[in-house]
Amino acid sequence: MKKIFLGLLIILTACSTASAITLTETNAAQTAEIKLGNIIKIKLKANATTGYNWHYTLSEPNAFKILSESYTTDKHPQGMVGAGGYHIYQVKPLKKGLFTITARYYRPWEEFNTQTDKELIFKLNIQ
Repeated sequence: MKKIFLGLLIILTACSTASAITLTETNAAQTAEIKLGNIIKIKLKANATTGYNWHYTLSEPNAFKILSESYTTDKHPQGMVGAGGYHIYQVKPLKKGLFTITARYYRPWEEFNTQTDKELIFKLNIQ
């Protein structure tokens, strides 16, 4: 009986855990089909030591819950300066619909420049 209960508990836990959908630069301009409740993880190459950083805008902020925003450095020799890494942004959709997340890579103290800075638009179809 304990084995059956433990098995059911594991299955229920697995079913209740939200899946994470990872989007990278290669997914920009495509429409990602995402189930309501899944976590959207946007992982973009960055180098915080340059002053550049990714800044995000949600087409409808009330349609998402922001879970986290972080920066991780690539593995590099100890003492090395200027190593790149990844900017990771996680959101959870709260309602169905068509939305966009715009990511801009620029220095916040400078005005965004379409010639030198980068912009990615992620299209999301939340079902």
